[in-house]
Amino acid sequence: MSDPIQQPGDRVATLRERDACSPVQWPQWYAAAGWSDRAELLTSGRAAVTGWRVHVGEHSFHDPVALLAGDAALAGPTAAALRRGALVTISPYGYRGGALSDVDTPQRDLERLAGTLVARGRELGVALILSHYLYAEQDARWLAALRLAGGLPVVLGADAVLDLQWSELSDYYRWLGPSRRAQRVEARALHAEDLRWQRHERPEPPPDRQRLVRLLSAHAGRFDRTDPPPDRLYESLVDGRDLPRTLLTVARRDEPARSVLLVLRAGKVLYAKSFGTLAPRTDYFPLVYPALLRYAMDTGARRIEYGGGSHQAKLLRGCRLRVGFGVLFILDERLRAVVEPLAREVGRCRRDHFTALAHNYQHASLPLDGGEIPSIHEGD
Repeated sequence: MSDPIQQPGDRVATLRERDACSPVQWPQWYAAAGWSDRAELLTSGRAAVTGWRVHVGEHSFHDPVALLAGDAALAGPTAAALRRGALVTISPYGYRGGALSDVDTPQRDLERLAGTLVARGRELGVALILSHYLYAEQDARWLAALRLAGGLPVVLGADAVLDLQWSELSDYYRWLGPSRRAQRVEARALHAEDLRWQRHERPEPPPDRQRLVRLLSAHAGRFDRTDPPPDRLYESLVDGRDLPRTLLTVARRDEPARSVLLVLRAGKVLYAKSFGTLAPRTDYFPLVYPALLRYAMDTGARRIEYGGGSHQAKLLRGCRLRVGFGVLFILDERLRAVVEPLAREVGRCRRDHFTALAHNYQHASLPLDGGEIPSIHEGD
């Protein structure tokens, strides 16, 4: 078993992009977020995972207590134990937490890495460990390793993925079907004579850099008022020098951009990462769906990952729902009697919710994700 790295800042920068599932797991993302010195890289053979410590009351989207209990107070011995915090493997503000590996990584390396993660949590004295925002189609082997190490898998969320099979928007809308007429109307905005739609792909700051940063930062602050992403993250992303990105913008003729969609790129996959706007009622749907779809088709992309939230809207526009897991380790026995049944109940309720959501709104031709973790055996 490999020793955890004690000075993570230097080592996070050695991560290989090809070993990460998403750009938000690349070292450039951690650097842009100002997280390189806070995140710790744990390794075992050809596998690695980043982890960092979170305390109750901060980063509610990553804190296992907030994810399980919401605003409900956990009192008495439970509260005392929770003050020890948790070790999480999530990318800050990025919502991906899988292990860094490739197809040639032996399963035993992942299993040893799971053991290293648990051992590190005990060394730090945390009450909980959570590896979350994991997906069966990408993280099956890491999920299996975590379960083998004694982790409790829990459905904590879901994201939406659009697999592209069309070369023209007209083909996409034909596939979507006549019952989705309202979605077709969104594309009309792309042809409005008083609007200017632009793409900025070059790895350099756009002319209206600060305006776009303000739009993105203000929108993100609406969703996480306690620990919003820092402006430096959006400054780096808008500049485009560290991570491959595309900025899609819309403006009235002869006026500065009033809305922006920031899209990260990795191979044939696009990640609709951040949105900012002064005109949410008119710009959100045309920019995030037909404008991005047209860009994806023009550039030969094969998938758009839309992330979590607004699931119904995404399913109505042809996405498939992908169940997201967290694997929980309860290291403080004072918590087990309270947290374990809570986690099981939360996981069951969320699984039922997302299953019903997909059944009711997902396109009939797409496979349903039942929230099951496939079995992995040594040698797979």
